[in-house]
Amino acid sequence: MKIAVGSFGVESATLKGNDKDQIEVTGDGIDAAKLTRLLRRKIGYAVLESLSTAAAAGGGGDKPKENERT
Repeated sequence: MKIAVGSFGVESATLKGNDKDQIEVTGDGIDAAKLTRLLRRKIGYAVLESLSTAAAAGGGGDKPKENERT
């Protein structure tokens, strides 16, 4: 969680999923590829599930969802 929140452009990060094994990151100007690489380096496993723009999401910014499992 600290990794995602500390990234440039991130406004919020919340845990999602049945097992709380997914993190939804919301913000503006987030580099999704860079965030995914950083999570993979620190955690070992991360998958970018979806990416939305502000127009498609109805506000906010880019919303990459990271699936992190340790």
